[in-house]
Amino acid sequence: MNWMSLVNHVPALPEVLLLAGTCVVMIADLRVKSERRTGTYAIAQCVLLLCALATLFIQSVNGVSRLYLFNGLFVSDAMSNILKLTAYAAVSTALVYSRQYMLDRGLFKGEFVTLLLFGLLGMMVMISANSFLTLYLGLELLSLCLYAMVALNRDSTASTEAAMKYFVLGALASGLLLYGMSMIYGATGTLTITDVAKQVGRLSGHAADHTFLVFGLVFVVAGLAFKLGVVPFHMWIPDVYHGAPTAVTLVIGSGPKLAAFAITIRLLVNGLLDLAADWQQMLMVLSVLSMALGNIAAIAQTNLKRMLAYSTIAHMGFMLLGLMSGVVGGNWLNKDEAYAASMFYTMIYVMMSLGAFGMLLYLSNKGFECENLEDLKGLNADRRLLRQALGPKRSGLGRADLARGGRRDLLAHRRVLLPAHRQAHVLRRAARRDAGCRSRRDAAAALGERPRAARYRHRPAAAHVPVLRLDQEPVAP
Repeated sequence: MNWMSLVNHVPALPEVLLLAGTCVVMIADLRVKSERRTGTYAIAQCVLLLCALATLFIQSVNGVSRLYLFNGLFVSDAMSNILKLTAYAAVSTALVYSRQYMLDRGLFKGEFVTLLLFGLLGMMVMISANSFLTLYLGLELLSLCLYAMVALNRDSTASTEAAMKYFVLGALASGLLLYGMSMIYGATGTLTITDVAKQVGRLSGHAADHTFLVFGLVFVVAGLAFKLGVVPFHMWIPDVYHGAPTAVTLVIGSGPKLAAFAITIRLLVNGLLDLAADWQQMLMVLSVLSMALGNIAAIAQTNLKRMLAYSTIAHMGFMLLGLMSGVVGGNWLNKDEAYAASMFYTMIYVMMSLGAFGMLLYLSNKGFECENLEDLKGLNADRRLLRQALGPKRSGLGRADLARGGRRDLLAHRRVLLPAHRQAHVLRRAARRDAGCRSRRDAAAALGERPRAARYRHRPAAAHVPVLRLDQEPVAP
């Protein structure tokens, strides 16, 4: 292999750097004795930074051109570079958010970092796949890493059960996708997606060949629907999100969605665009069912991770709307804008998902899991800055108001709790009236509180403020 051949393979440099860096992380972790694993963490972040710089360099050189490498197995274009950059940011953010969480539970080990980086490698292979072979290899690499990460907490029954469900259903979905691709290969005689597109355009005019292609297309769409997590292939999402450690749930709900979107574009748009009239009807049914079930089922959830799981289902349904509108009545003029809008929606969803799960990780600590609605009570008074940070994520994901001080209880014969700062205000007024206090300072002293200036510098936690119902008389503690 001469130097010119090496230069021609530069677009695959990020994958090479990531593979080499992951091997370095595996070896270096054997020498790390600290539980915080600062060296392993730093090397992983440096590897991600190098991959990002290499991808930016490739994008600046190639621009909007599309390059095919390794005899058409690998493609480098603007979409792949942008999705890879987003995946680097998602994985780097996941490392930052999950480090303390995993340390508190004794799970921050070299295996977690290694599996995360190998999973990222699988995402990158899927994003740049131009063949059924490379696409399936990347998919299996990512899936196996996610299965192991879900079961990382071996002492947790919920995590083990979630990993078993994920593995069994994931194997079934991979089989459906592989069977569909084998049917299309049997009809077209090629594994390369660009060649498949040419053969499908030639065969779609014949009734018998078109029926055979649609038969394989059904299995391909079913496999993609599972990877995206849309109805009716959504059964694994709530259970896996709930059973996995929150740090692993953050990983599952972010980067893999980018890879799933990428293979959907590669297969349906780049390879089977001449069958758009067929797969758009399938996506329409999946989209409507996902938006309906995801939003309705999320209302009844009291567990935050399950609620965000149903939110994922609904948002993937919204994402499919862009894929449905690419070809309208045989008109392809709007397809670039429609698919670009769908890609942008997926990227924004990944950012919002990182923020929402990141807040749950930050609010959790050793011995406490912040994963229920009740765990967010008093957040408005205790950590108002966090509540304001959670607000945009909450609004962007279209979820209910979770971060206010008091939560409206929908059960019968309950009363609305006053917010924590209003409880303290009512108690101070009651103490001032009953004790005949003439000043606010005297009322604060009667309640055992600091003077006003000190109180606002060190606001007491909401958990220390007595709960006051609307039908209850104020009673000083």
